Amino acid sequence: MNLFFSCISKNLIIILEKNKKIIDSFKENFYLDHVNNCVKSINSFLKKNNLNFLDLNNIYVTSKIGSLTGKRVCFTILKTLSILKPDLNFFEINSLIFQVGNNQGYSLIKAFKYKYYYSLIKNKEIVFDPKIIEDKNLNNLKLTKYKIFLDFDNCDYVQNFLDLKQDFKKIKNIKNYEI
Repeated sequence: MNLFFSCISKNLIIILEKNKKIIDSFKENFYLDHVNNCVKSINSFLKKNNLNFLDLNNIYVTSKIGSLTGKRVCFTILKTLSILKPDLNFFEINSLIFQVGNNQGYSLIKAFKYKYYYSLIKNKEIVFDPKIIEDKNLNNLKLTKYKIFLDFDNCDYVQNFLDLKQDFKKIKNIKNYEI
């Protein structure tokens, strides 16, 4: 059984998958409150599906760009689970790539109040190192030929997970993972 979760944007996204079939999924806006909601929501989600963390074989997460608090919450959960179930496998993908999926375009994720991290994504690759762009400059991106993917709004996260699952990278040593 595979669990995907992401708490690097305003949304908490959870997917339960087995053998390329989606069992269940969940998306909720917990902006600025992932600390209080992430573990509770994942536990409720698993319980609703008659599972617990020990039933999982693999956990997939987004990483790199996004909420630092969300990343800390995510990797605290992973490090804790690695102690409780040492044979659990962990995988990660850059959140900018995950948001775009098999498409091409600018991926933007909220950095702070009026600013976003962004990069151009083509063929599931980051074209240039992520930069910061202010709200007032977003129109400059709209003038290009590329679609804009903004902070997981209208993101088909379930399809993106299925499309990108093979592109997640295995985290070899979660205990020494640096955020």
